[in-house]
Amino acid sequence: MEEQPLVKRLSCEDVEDYSDLFDGWTHTVTQMEAGRFGYSGLSINLPDLKVFIDTHTRPLRWCEYPHIPVTAIYIPLHSAGDVRWRGREMSNASVVVQGTGEEQHFIVGANTQAIYVDIGQQLIQSLGWHDLKNGQMTVASEPRKRFVRYCFDLTAQQPDRDASPQLFFKRNNLLRLLREMLFPAIASGHSNSGNQVRVSDFEVLILCEELLMKTGMTKPVTNSDLAGQIGISERRFYRAFENQLGMSPTRYIELLRLHALRRALLSEERTNHKIADTMTEFGFTNAGRTARRYSELFYEYPKATTALRFKRTTTQDCS
Repeated sequence: MEEQPLVKRLSCEDVEDYSDLFDGWTHTVTQMEAGRFGYSGLSINLPDLKVFIDTHTRPLRWCEYPHIPVTAIYIPLHSAGDVRWRGREMSNASVVVQGTGEEQHFIVGANTQAIYVDIGQQLIQSLGWHDLKNGQMTVASEPRKRFVRYCFDLTAQQPDRDASPQLFFKRNNLLRLLREMLFPAIASGHSNSGNQVRVSDFEVLILCEELLMKTGMTKPVTNSDLAGQIGISERRFYRAFENQLGMSPTRYIELLRLHALRRALLSEERTNHKIADTMTEFGFTNAGRTARRYSELFYEYPKATTALRFKRTTTQDCS
């Protein structure tokens, strides 16, 4: 088996090639201004753990979806503009914890630098972090600085030829610093007293998305159904979306379904499916209105998306 280098450089100038840099992740990227897409970064490869130090040189928004068993930690470092996750502004004192199969939505400004940490699910289980709570959280300044500094220190190191012990040592140091940074979330995950706790507005959004993901975005569901499964009133459910996102649950669920529709249109398994049939499968009955809403969100019509899938398939067949 070919040995991977400890540090690998990543870069691309074409938005269509962005997803190819990350195994196990599906990315949908939309540029927010004209011009060449710019991305560069470093990948640190450790046993069951990867760290990406990313730099985006132009403002963009992207949706990403991990289809491998990992828990990912997103840590924004600095940006010329706002960094938003699921419509909520992120500061340099916050991180996002995201689990396997969870779709994420980010908007970043020009020259945004961030750190991604992908932790394999087996390692998560062995660490006892399997109930680590997903979502955005605020972390203490000093543990965060130590963790970020150690990540950059790793990029300057050259591993020995037989580096297994050194790699595990480096990995354990990084996990120790990560645990120190995420300790409040890890501690709260283990303190299940059985007492009912009031669900915050932000947690309502997360629970709603988890319920929708379980249906594959294809089964009809009402706001009343979702509110009941979360254990709150429909009025409280509606208010949570207005407070956090400034939009109704119906509008937000439509956006989630549009993203799911795009993933389906890009899937090679649906080569012989008609666009209208795929729209109907995801709950869209008016093809014209859906196409307009789709173009407003992704700056292209569904037909252009299927053309992109055909282009990629043809390129792969030729190679």
